[in-house]
Amino acid sequence: MIITVEDTLSIAIAAGAEWSRAQTKTPLVSKKKLITRTTQPDCVRVRSDAAWHETKKVAGIGWTTEDRSRLSSFSLPERFVNSPLLAEGLALRAAILHCREL
Repeated sequence: MIITVEDTLSIAIAAGAEWSRAQTKTPLVSKKKLITRTTQPDCVRVRSDAAWHETKKVAGIGWTTEDRSRLSSFSLPERFVNSPLLAEGLALRAAILHCREL
């Protein structure tokens, strides 16, 4: 199955809109149980996250990489970030670029 650039963009826009609708003004307390899975051989698990300060338009972005033998974490500040969704996207982009360098 071939996915076009247009299809990818459409899916990303729909996912961003869904994420935006799911945000609330008051944080919800969640008691989710974190499921830890063993990383498969020859695979690297990548996780990203971001924090955003609305009035300062500053974000802290971070990501981790995990393989069978090691867990590494990275973080960066980002300025001029206009939304929490953009902050999340920047964190994911930084993680992907880092993986590409490796």
